[in-house]
Amino acid sequence: MLEYKAAYWKMMIPFFRKSMNVRYGKETTKLLIQKAEVEYREMLNRFDDIGAGNPMASNAYMSLVTLSLWKSL
Repeated sequence: MLEYKAAYWKMMIPFFRKSMNVRYGKETTKLLIQKAEVEYREMLNRFDDIGAGNPMASNAYMSLVTLSLWKSL
């Protein structure tokens, strides 16, 4: 289980929100992002702990943000 780190969520979401607002509209984007955050936390719970000192941990966090948004669609 990876621990929840809000920094990765807060860093990636503005980039996704901008393009999603154009494609889906503001109301739908808001709902999708709320749904994706719940999915992100669930994915973190299912993900194996790879260690805090692992240089690939940041890649795992960022990919889980992307995958949670994709799964929420």
